[in-house]
This record gives sequence, structure tokens and C-alpha cells, in this order.
Amino acid sequence: MNYIYRGTLFFTALVVLLSAPYDAFAGGEAHAVEISGDPHAWGALNAKALDPVYDGATGRDAVGDIMGFYFDQGIDRLSFRISLYRAPDTPGSTPLLPEGVRAFVLMDYTEGGTGELPYGVSGSAPFLWDSGIELSQPEGEARARTVDARFGVLGTEHAKQVIAPERWPNLEASADIPQVFRDAVTRSLGADAGDYEAVAEIAARDESTPVRFYVFTALDGEVLDDLEADNTPLSNMHNVAFAQHLNQGLTYTTVFRGERGENAVYAGDPNNPDDGADEILGAHDYYNLPLNWHQGGLLISAAEWHDPQFNDSLVSGVMAGRYEILSSALGQHMMPFVSDDINGKAVSVENDMINTLYGYTPRVAWVPERVWCENPDLDGNGIDASAHVIDYIGDDFTDNGIWAVILDDYVHCGYANDVFNDHHIYTYNSIKILPLDNDFVGQVNWNAGDAWNTILAGTSDEIIIYANDAEIAAEVSQGAGNPDALNNYIWLLQQCSNNSATVGVWKLTDVLNDPGFTTQSLTLQSGTYGLLGEWWGYGGGNNSWYGDWAAYAGDSNLDAHIPKWNYGAQWTHTLSKVMAGPVNNLNEMGWYILMTNLHETGWHDGGEISGWQHHYSNHIRSGNAHAEAARWAGGLYIDPTGAYTADFEDDGTDELVMYNDRILAVFDPVGGKLQWLFCKGSGYNYSVVSNDNVYWVDTDGDYNETNHVAALSDVSVGGVNRENDLYSFEVIAATGTTVEARAYMTDVEKRISLTSGDQFLKVQYRAPGNRVYVKNGFCTDNLDLTWSGKSFERLWDPDGGGYFGYRNTNTDATGAIVVGTAGATHNFQFEATLLTGDEFYGDGSFEVYVYGGYTSPEDGMGYIPELKALRDSLVDRMAPLPVYGVYYPTNDDLQLEFDEDINTSTVVVTGFGFDNDDDGVADVTLTTSDSLRTTGFARRLSFDISAATA
Repeated sequence: MNYIYRGTLFFTALVVLLSAPYDAFAGGEAHAVEISGDPHAWGALNAKALDPVYDGATGRDAVGDIMGFYFDQGIDRLSFRISLYRAPDTPGSTPLLPEGVRAFVLMDYTEGGTGELPYGVSGSAPFLWDSGIELSQPEGEARARTVDARFGVLGTEHAKQVIAPERWPNLEASADIPQVFRDAVTRSLGADAGDYEAVAEIAARDESTPVRFYVFTALDGEVLDDLEADNTPLSNMHNVAFAQHLNQGLTYTTVFRGERGENAVYAGDPNNPDDGADEILGAHDYYNLPLNWHQGGLLISAAEWHDPQFNDSLVSGVMAGRYEILSSALGQHMMPFVSDDINGKAVSVENDMINTLYGYTPRVAWVPERVWCENPDLDGNGIDASAHVIDYIGDDFTDNGIWAVILDDYVHCGYANDVFNDHHIYTYNSIKILPLDNDFVGQVNWNAGDAWNTILAGTSDEIIIYANDAEIAAEVSQGAGNPDALNNYIWLLQQCSNNSATVGVWKLTDVLNDPGFTTQSLTLQSGTYGLLGEWWGYGGGNNSWYGDWAAYAGDSNLDAHIPKWNYGAQWTHTLSKVMAGPVNNLNEMGWYILMTNLHETGWHDGGEISGWQHHYSNHIRSGNAHAEAARWAGGLYIDPTGAYTADFEDDGTDELVMYNDRILAVFDPVGGKLQWLFCKGSGYNYSVVSNDNVYWVDTDGDYNETNHVAALSDVSVGGVNRENDLYSFEVIAATGTTVEARAYMTDVEKRISLTSGDQFLKVQYRAPGNRVYVKNGFCTDNLDLTWSGKSFERLWDPDGGGYFGYRNTNTDATGAIVVGTAGATHNFQFEATLLTGDEFYGDGSFEVYVYGGYTSPEDGMGYIPELKALRDSLVDRMAPLPVYGVYYPTNDDLQLEFDEDINTSTVVVTGFGFDNDDDGVADVTLTTSDSLRTTGFARRLSFDISAATA
């Protein structure tokens, strides 16, 4: 059992509590530490020893393993606290001292005494002791009794209190002060023996009485663990910081709340059965310990949409002074391989998000995947990791107010530095480097006892940093493979809180501002963490992952140019488009799409580019569509209206484009659907159809899927899903006041027209004999929703569904469908990430309007004026269209089939030229087929023309 004496590190285990001789105890008034079970009642003056775990006789079983010893010298009593090891997954009701295990605190404060241990426990004390206290938990009940070197076991009458708080790994006890101890108090202060009352308060305040302590646990006559201390407070402060990095794409995720429900007894319970990032926050809140939290910019948006209460909890932590929010690059792309323009923009936008949504100005940043590579690579380690590096990323942080970044100790700070022997802050160029301790991270995740020992080995001028993906400690996503990680993490927080008098948990900005921490310069080494390539760069082999990804033009790359543009060409082209565009809302959205679809650039699984990486990379080009729309919104189009086919998004395939002075609509040949609807007006420009910065969960292409549903998506035509089939386009009127085009395939046609000044598309459907179901997804001001979450309201015709849609409550951006009485009917509404929508259906031929742009508030009757006016004007004006005809000459019978039911009473037959009875109507007999739907209506008509030819 090793120990360091007098205020330095003790090799402790689970400790004991003290007492005094039988005939010398007396009552008195209240003292400084009231035994209550609250560990925070014990201050720095009371902390006498901390001790590692696993150093006792039972090794890693840690039976009776002492972790700390606290003592308070009161006026009328002596109080003791022993902290003992209890495994993280152990219920709090489990006794700290198993059956038969006892803990002792023996004190030496006067001449004489004995070196023998009580009850014949083998071994001897390191000094001659005078009195003490014994603690045990028979049948789980905490008990204390005093022991004395002269009289032996004295019983429980002088043990004033004993507590074993269920939520803390402590045993606390207090006892009356022996008369011999009182004599020691007066003697140490040079007072007469009878002057105790006069000096007791001073002695209690300063903990000034010389006392030596021997604390040990024992079982079956053998010492299990021990430590030695004196009445001097610990002089060494141990410092630790916890940084959690939560990173997912912009989509629905279970990482916020986990999947196991909320079953923990309390938020700080080390035996926690739950999962989710909320458990990490809850534990830090319960123990009131600082947390350095990075939530990737994409997840900030995802939380604001799917779980705004999670973001609210971060705001609460910031306001309480408990949380520091870390910054990074918005899309978590691999920064050294991407241009300075994107890197600076990405950090700036994430900073703005943090400031706006959390009320915090970040000063410390998380480098995406801790990839720090430079070109040229001059770190001197003999390994080249400079390939594809085009930007020094340090200034992307410092230019945006960041003081320090978190990097890996042995990778970035190990070569030619002394990182393994200290936990100091480094300075590199103009930025500070905060090295995370990789060994400590592994200990926290897998064996928190070892992590505790690492903390105790730290010195007061060092900061030991745990920094890792939050999914690990939260046991979600990639962290689901370690079912003990959350328990270990909370257990370590419990020990830090339990010993807060001498273990400091820090916010990183406070570390940077505190001159007590040593700062030194270093040679920063290129590379990333071990799983991604270490000194050999991103993916190993001189940044092989990025190079493989950037050059990729294989089957999963759906670019249609000949030759195909690889991913590197695609992102550089999109960058040039957004940089050349006018500064407006739509061009800004182009930046966001570029940054988010570069997410974790080039990630590989099993040696190949990850499938989900292709989902992202193929949609970088959507930024081109927004950059081009920004030109339209900026007044750079020459013609006031237009309809044409062109490669609008630079993917190698033509789209149908229609625009006027208020809206610009782009139809994709996949599904013939309205892929983008951009709007502009007085003081605004935005998109209402397109959420291209949201992750494509299911596809590399421009197909509808979990997160993306374009408007006018024909999800059923007579029972056949056409939303992802290829349509053809025909421009009918390319210029003029009204432009017109159609999108069609074998069984459905939609004819679209757009008139100058209108904020809506007129869309006529014809699907003879078929019912058509059409889905319409809206993202009402994509840029605003990216920041503000569900800032929209439902729009619904109070008269029963003549129009329906959504309006952004911040910007009044509106996307809506108007059906009027022209044959379409609302079916249901739906929602995805940054998207809301409606489905309608119609039979045969019908007409709808697709509205985009500003709308006024509801009038006094609950109507949206612009939409009500359109509803009232939209009536059935599409004439029936004959789609099939056959003439039977044998009986002079002509049969015609139309694309919708016809009211037979309104049919007037003209044009045959025979009017034998001079009544002004051709002599033709009209009959109907047997397929009447309603009396007087039919879709197939038969004409007997024999009378007309007689």
C-alpha cells in the first residue's frame, strides 16, 4: 500500500472514520461541517488525502478500496469522511463496506499510544495511535463505534452521527472530542489546559492541531487498503476538462434522447440504464460540473427542428455558467483539403449559429475529425502527409475569434515534444493547442477507475482533457458497442464532484485565461487520430482517403457529363458558382448546401468510399441551382419571362426551367416533379421547394426519399408510382406574357403555365381514366428554417380545403396548393426534416395552382387573402378531351371515350349536316355505355348516326 505523505498524492482506497476514548467525550455546540451526506459541505481545508483505486490487497476487485479521506476539527466534535470505491454499474443501495469489511481511522495527537491495530488485525500502524473510530455496514446499516489505545473498543455512545448516503460513495461520522485531544489543542496553541473554550474556535477554523491519521480497511484480520495523512490540507490541485463532440448529419437522429427511454433513478446515477446525449448533459447538471460541448452545426439545425428542447437545455447550461460551447466548421468537412473560402465561411457560420441560438461566443474549436495537415509538411518526423492539402486551417479559426483548438496528444503534439509527461497548453503560430489525452479517453470509456488514477497523478499546472465523440459516452450510434461507457463517465463525474475540494473540473476558456496553467511552444505534427491514419494523414498513405474520393468517377457518382466530373471537380465548380453569384438569400443557401454536402469529406468504410458519403457528394451540385437562382433574384436575367430546357444544376442533364418576375420553377426529368421553386419580391428572395442541405438518407440521385419530396410528385397514377420515373419535357410557349410547357409520360401529362406578375404556377393534369395522387413538399425559406427550426404555421382554407400549405412565421415565405373547385381534393399532410407537405388527388383531368412567395396575415374571417382569391377563381375550366374513338359502319355507331365524365344532358351534336326535321340539331341519336357513374353522367358515349345518313 503506497502513499505520499503530507498533502501530496496518496495511494488510497476506501477509507475509515475516527473517534475517541470512552470517558473523555463531551457534548457541545454546532461545528463547521454538519454531517448530512452532502459531500460539498466538506471544503478544501477538510481534504486530507486522495487515493488511487486498485492499489489494495484485492487488486481490480477493489474490495474495501479507499479513495479519499476528509477530516473536520470542530469545537465540540470531530468529523470524518471516508470515500470508497463502488463499481459504476452498482446500485447505490449496495453497501460500500461488504459484510465483514470494517474501516478504521486511527489518530495520533499526544504522547504514548500503541502501534497495534484493533481487533488483532495483522500488521501495525505507522505511528503510535491514541484513539479512533471504526465503521461497518452489517446488513447494510451504517454503524460507528469508538476505539481507544488504552481502553480498546468503547462502543457507540460517543459516536454522535453516522451516515452512508445512497447517492455518494462516502461514509461520514462524527464523534465527541476526547479530553486528551482537547489537551492537544491547547498545547499546540501554547494555552493552558483549562483554556480550551478560549482557543477552540481558532483551532477549529484553522485545522491547526497536529494530528496524524492512519486510515485502513480490513477483512478477516487482514488489511485490504490503507493510507496515511495528517491534519494539513492537500496542497495539490488536480485538474480535468470534459469535451464532448456530437456530430451527425442534418436529419432525424436518436442521438439526442437515445432509444432506451428515460429510466434512470436520477441523472447522476452511475448505474444508468439509459442512453442518449441528454444523459451526459443531465449528469453534468446534477453534479454542477463544467462541460465543454460541441454540437456540429448540422445537428444544431436538426435539434432545432426535431428536438428544440435539447437546444434549450444547452441554453440553460450556458446561462447557468456550466457549459462552454465549442465551435468548428459547419459541415464537419476535412478542412485542409478544402479551400480557405469554404473553411473561413464554415467556421464563421457555425460561430454565428452558436451565438444566436445558445447566446455564447465560442473561443475554443473542435477540428473536424482532428485532421490537421500542412503543405509543405515540415514537422520533421520523416512522414509526408501533405498530399491534396490546399489550406493552412489555423487562420480559419483565429480570423473568427477562436483562441485554441483541441487536437490529439501523441499524434499532433508527441514528436519532439514532451506530451506524454505533461498535460500542458501549447502555442503554435498564433493559436493555442489543447491536447486531449488519448489514454485518458480510453480509460474513461472502458475503466473509469484507471481514469481516476490518471487525474490523481496530474499536477496543479496541468489540465487533463477528455475529448471524444459524445456518441461514445452516450452509448448511441458508434458508441452503442460499449454498454458501460455512460456508467463509467457518470461515475467519474461523481468522483470529481465528490472531491471538488481538490479536483477541479474546467471550462477550456477558463483554462486559457488562468495563468496557473503552464503554456509552452511546440512543433505541431501533421496527421489525425489513430483510427483514421495517424501521422500518415487522413486515411493513411499521405491522405489517401481524400485523394480517392476527390478523383472518384465510378458508378455511384451520378454526374451525367461526358466525361464525368469527379467529386473534386464538382465541389470546386460549385464553389466558383457561389463565389461569382450576387450576395442574397439564395446564394447564401448555395454556400450552405456546398458546406453541408462536403460533410466528413471522403470517409471510407472497409477500404471503399462509404455509401452515405456518395449520398452527400452527389448533392453538392444542388448548390449550383441556388447560385443560378441567385442571379435571377439579383435581376441578372435579360428576359422578363422564359421557359426552356437547360442544365440548370450543372449535373449534365437538362431540366425544365420556367420563370417570370416573381417565381422561378425548375422541373427535374426524374418524376417530372417541381424540384425547386424560388421566389422574390419586395425585400425578399428565398426558396419554398428545396431542402437540399438536408441529408439524402436513401439515394445518390435526385429522387424522392425519406427527407426529400419535391412538389408535384406523382406518387400514384392509376396505382403506378411515377415519382421517380423519367418524364419528357416540351416547351409550348418559350417567351411572352405567359410561358407554357408540359411534362409527360405514357399515362399522365401536366401542362404548366406561368404569367408575368403571378406568384403561382397553373398546372393542368390529364390522366385519362386514372386517379392521380400528388405529393408536394415545401421548405418555406430554407435558409431561415435551417436556423430557426419549425418556424411555420399551417394554412388551411376555413371553408374546407380549397387551399392548403405553410407559411414561415419569421419571413412570411409561403408554399401552398390551391385546388378551388377544379377537380382536386386534399388527401393528407406529412413532414420530414426542414420540410412539410400535402398530398392531393384528382381523377382524369383537373387543375391546381402552386403558390410561392409572400402572403398576408389572416383576415378577420380566417382567410389568407391571396390564397382565397385564387381559390375563388379556380373552377373547372378544362373541356373534356376525347382520348379514344371507334366507328362501327355496320350499324352507323360512333363511340367516343373522354378523359372525364360528361353530363349527357348538355351534349349538343353538330357538324353532321343532316337536319331532316329542321330543328337545328343533327339527326343523331345519343346513348351512353353501361359505365355510368351517376345518373346523367358518362365517360363513354355512343352516337347512332343512321338517322343523319338516311
